[in-house]
Amino acid sequence: MHEFQHVKLGAILDLYDLLDASDTRLYHAPWRDDMRPLEGLLQGTYAHLAVSDYWRTRQQITTGAAAQLANERFTFWLGHTRAAIESLADSGSMTPLGMRFVGEMRRSAQH
Repeated sequence: MHEFQHVKLGAILDLYDLLDASDTRLYHAPWRDDMRPLEGLLQGTYAHLAVSDYWRTRQQITTGAAAQLANERFTFWLGHTRAAIESLADSGSMTPLGMRFVGEMRRSAQH
């Protein structure tokens, strides 16, 4: 699922400009030790949005210890994903379409 998100976003980025490619700054990605370029942060954020959704679903369809573990992982990944969404939004380097995309990621992360 994580890798499929990368493939989907890669196709979107082939068709649409979501970010200013001249932004050479590096950004903190909560799930990595190294700093990432803006496109890398976008890729990771989109992928981890799906990871969060996976754990959200697992907590709803399991019980007991499995549901508790799923809840912990959901909370962990959702927190990281929300922080990354805000970094993208605050970067000043997303195009208007990119800001719309980030807004939809934000909306998805609020459920």
